[in-house]
Amino acid sequence: MMDLPPAVRFRANRVAGPVLLAGSLQIVVLLAGCATTPGAAPPRTPGAAAAAPVEVRRLKVAGGKTVEIRIEHGDAKPVETSEVKVQVAGFVADRERQELVYVFGFREKKGAVPRAVTVDDVTGAEAAPLVADAAPRLSRDGYWTGKAAPQRRGSAGLAWLGDAGDTFRVYRLTITTADGRTLVLFQAAIFGTELKAAFRQILGYEGRTAT
Repeated sequence: MMDLPPAVRFRANRVAGPVLLAGSLQIVVLLAGCATTPGAAPPRTPGAAAAAPVEVRRLKVAGGKTVEIRIEHGDAKPVETSEVKVQVAGFVADRERQELVYVFGFREKKGAVPRAVTVDDVTGAEAAPLVADAAPRLSRDGYWTGKAAPQRRGSAGLAWLGDAGDTFRVYRLTITTADGRTLVLFQAAIFGTELKAAFRQILGYEGRTAT
């Protein structure tokens, strides 16, 4: 299990604090409504939240399936069922090592330890495996976290960092529950221009596109 650094957290499509920090930079991309620690975006007032409509986008993912992505205030909303709520979908970034590591997390509401968890990037025509946890563990609060292998400058899976505008990525979480059922959740993350520029700088592109 991976401990998420609590001090430096950013929402997926907006940098909520200084990007370049002394030493080893770590950024955890949280989903809308899940950033509650120092450095996170300030909470919105009830009136502002009520005024913002929820946008629904339909995106075709690997395998030809079309999934619905719900967006509020420009952020992908966390997918939630009666059993789990996805809360992290993004990267931990390390400036000293010049690498990005995909990290994902969800809360199992009943504290029932899953039998297995896999995460795939299904944004493109073919699914790209990211995490395969055959022996999941939960924290005392019922949280699961998993990370993928580090990606560095030149990684084909990061070419989208050079795309203009906001980038949508869709991740498929497949959870084998404690009683043997299979839950399949499609969670989106939106990476904005500023955050992608920060990631390119961390990787050593120095402002150039990641191609």
